[in-house]
Amino acid sequence: MAGSGTESNCKSVILGAAAGYGPDKVELFLRSLVRVNFEGRLVLFVYGRQMRAMADFLRSATPSLDVELVRVAHLDAHPKLVQSFFKRLLVILPAEKSLRLKGILLRFYGRPHVTRYFHYAAYLDAHPGFSQVLLTDVRDVVFQS
Repeated sequence: MAGSGTESNCKSVILGAAAGYGPDKVELFLRSLVRVNFEGRLVLFVYGRQMRAMADFLRSATPSLDVELVRVAHLDAHPKLVQSFFKRLLVILPAEKSLRLKGILLRFYGRPHVTRYFHYAAYLDAHPGFSQVLLTDVRDVVFQS
């Protein structure tokens, strides 16, 4: 993990959601980036419980890549009582009337295929300066030269 979350001088970034995927599900994607000599930053959005396994895999299998792991929260990480409370709260909150509130709730409650776009936007807002941005799947994409 060459980048390990620090700022880089690269102008290219690839953003992908790997939340819920083990290293085996993204290995081909990662190794293909190494094979094409990708020199930008790769940002993978993962659940907290995946951070260690993914970081260990990246260090051993793809040390030449500049990879940043970004932790994303999800309702499933909380006890059932908290999940139940939050689901009931969603029923009474006027999320449809407030796009900001809806975005906050979706980031926390939604599934990765929906929430990833909120995470991508937040990351790009916090890390300006990339001139080339690629949003991609990470489980079924392979790069070739």
